[in-house]
Amino acid sequence: MDIGIALLVQAAMTMPFVVPRPPDLEPATWPAYALTSLTVVPLVWRRAPMAVLLAIMATARTSRS
Repeated sequence: MDIGIALLVQAAMTMPFVVPRPPDLEPATWPAYALTSLTVVPLVWRRAPMAVLLAIMATARTSRS
């Protein structure tokens, strides 16, 4: 179940890299894709919700920097 949720979220996170982007947006890059993928990985271990929250917040903050 946990892996299924993580795969579903990963599919949603992949859409901006697959669907053509409007010209006014920055192009999608491989480093950005890697960081969004790292954000999804902790969902597999959602039995430790605080650790998952902290891991996702750390990767999300890094991807915006």
